[in-house]
Amino acid sequence: MQKFLFIILFGIITFGLSSCNLTDKKTVPTAQRGIIDLRAWDFQKKGTIDLTGEWEFYWKNFYSYHDFVNNKQIAQPDYLQIGTLWNSLFKNKYPRQGFGTYRLKILLNDTSSFFSIFLNEAPISASRIYINNELIGSNGKLSDNSERYEPSFLIDIKPFKGDSVLNLIIQVANYEHNRSGGIFYNPVFGNVQNIVFYKQKYFVTNLLLLGGIIIVMLYHFALFLLIPQQKSNFYLSLLSFFVFLYFSTLFYLQYFINDFQLVRHIRMSAWFFAVPVLAFFVNSIFNIKNSNKFIGIFTFLSIFSLVLFFLKVEYILYFYLIVSLITAVYVLIIAFVNLYKKYFDAKVFFLGILLVSLSSIYDTLIYMQIIHTTSLLPLGFFLFLLSQSYILVHRFANTYKINKELSIQLVNANKNLEKIVLERTKKIEEQNVRLAELNATKDHFFGIIAHNLRGPVGNWTSSLGLLIDTYDRLNDETKLELITSLKSSTDKTFHLLENLLIWSRIQRGIITYSPQKVLFQELIDESIEFVKPSADFKNISISINNEKDLRIYCDVYMMNNILRNLLSNAIKFTPENGSISVSTHKNNEYVELTISDTGIGINPKVIHKLFKIEQNILSKGTKGETGSGLGLILCKEFIDRHKGYINIHSEPGKGTTVSVKFPHRHSTDL
Repeated sequence: MQKFLFIILFGIITFGLSSCNLTDKKTVPTAQRGIIDLRAWDFQKKGTIDLTGEWEFYWKNFYSYHDFVNNKQIAQPDYLQIGTLWNSLFKNKYPRQGFGTYRLKILLNDTSSFFSIFLNEAPISASRIYINNELIGSNGKLSDNSERYEPSFLIDIKPFKGDSVLNLIIQVANYEHNRSGGIFYNPVFGNVQNIVFYKQKYFVTNLLLLGGIIIVMLYHFALFLLIPQQKSNFYLSLLSFFVFLYFSTLFYLQYFINDFQLVRHIRMSAWFFAVPVLAFFVNSIFNIKNSNKFIGIFTFLSIFSLVLFFLKVEYILYFYLIVSLITAVYVLIIAFVNLYKKYFDAKVFFLGILLVSLSSIYDTLIYMQIIHTTSLLPLGFFLFLLSQSYILVHRFANTYKINKELSIQLVNANKNLEKIVLERTKKIEEQNVRLAELNATKDHFFGIIAHNLRGPVGNWTSSLGLLIDTYDRLNDETKLELITSLKSSTDKTFHLLENLLIWSRIQRGIITYSPQKVLFQELIDESIEFVKPSADFKNISISINNEKDLRIYCDVYMMNNILRNLLSNAIKFTPENGSISVSTHKNNEYVELTISDTGIGINPKVIHKLFKIEQNILSKGTKGETGSGLGLILCKEFIDRHKGYINIHSEPGKGTTVSVKFPHRHSTDL
């Protein structure tokens, strides 16, 4: 941004210095008492010269060259500074409407070259221009009364041959309302080559400035069409349009519209409308509170003044000049307030206002004949519009950047939302699957209860009924058999209910995992002692091969349940006179428990179903033993709580080997 500001300042200074003749006034010849001495002026090296200074002026007279040469009775001349109107804000000696003659004697050394004169704008409002007795240019129809007079902006000045003394005579008439007569711009004098180059430079420079203003206007109008909510783009485009209209009437429009009044009305209308539009623009970029009343007043005064101008009310332009100055003060106050608040846009806006102000002061100094150079007001307005364009473009870029970041955030949020939705959908699906599994487990759970309780309860009913009905006829031995059978059935039912209760507590998370360090051998011995009656009943031997002093970090209750269920299963499916071996082993990764038997084995296809309650596999033992199938399921649950895993290897008729491994992170060898 600092580079941008530097470029603007550097541009106006460079352009101004290159466009202006800032030669010391003492070294540049100026007209004194109607005579300018250019005999020492080198046109080849120094180029053109402004014919500034004191010109002879004859009010209410049209004098020709012959009038001066033939010593016709000539009125006493007044001496006016050229480049100012004969009736202006600073000088009010003559009335606005009237006619007169300007005369300047030009002293030259070069009598062989051809010279020419360039005027930025034709004399106001009709004129005839002579060099000695030769008519070299005119605009409009000159007359000493308003009825025969016709104004025009167009003037074409032809070259003329040099002479030792050239009498430059300009006859001027003006009868326009709200317009003073005279020569507003300094005539530029030089040889033909100088004037051609000066014209080219003048027209190209102004064409570039107008082209730049058009670009700003079209660019911001296009932005407004894209984003209608951004009213500041519309106001800047409209302001650029009015600035373009105003300066085009000074430079080029008269070449396309040869209608003096229409061109003048366009110029004044552009000024009248530009002032309130500027106020609207400033309000739009700074969001000034309670400013609608001020803007409304400016707008009313502008329209009111324009109407009075069209009605040819005199001095309305001076009134509107005051309105314009008040608007300028209003804009400056806003600029200072926002600059005090240290808003970034306020710095650029203030720079633009400063450029316009400096160029206006500069042109005022030209008008007051304090300096003699080229007008910088068009450049000042162009740089003002350019700086305001930068403000809006900068805001647009920031808005675009923010919107882009928000869009990226929105896209990411949508992706995250989609991810969350997918995760939740997956979770719901998993919950649905889990719920279906739980429902199936519940149904199977009740099926197990019904299946395993039906037999014992039926046995109780029949045995108790028999005892009740034939108690007196039964001998003691028969009664003992019936009671023993009831006891056995009751024990099995109790064991079933205990397992169901344990499984239920596991599912509900009631059973807590409370590990401690214990000797593995002690747990194994206790479990073997617990199942020994069942093993002795089938004459099954149990051998032990444990590592000495092996300690394991485990939950004692759960580990006892694991050992007893695995040993009970091995005894259940091992025939009489069979054998069971229990061994333990440890390495760097885990502690391993292995229980092998010489039983009937298991079909490998159903091994993976042994640990699922919904696919419970029920098989009778070698002596017709029955069970619920919950033993291995409980084992698996307890092994999982220890972060271990179980592996079963079996073939029908070749026995079964069950291996359980507990990671070292849950076990320690002391």
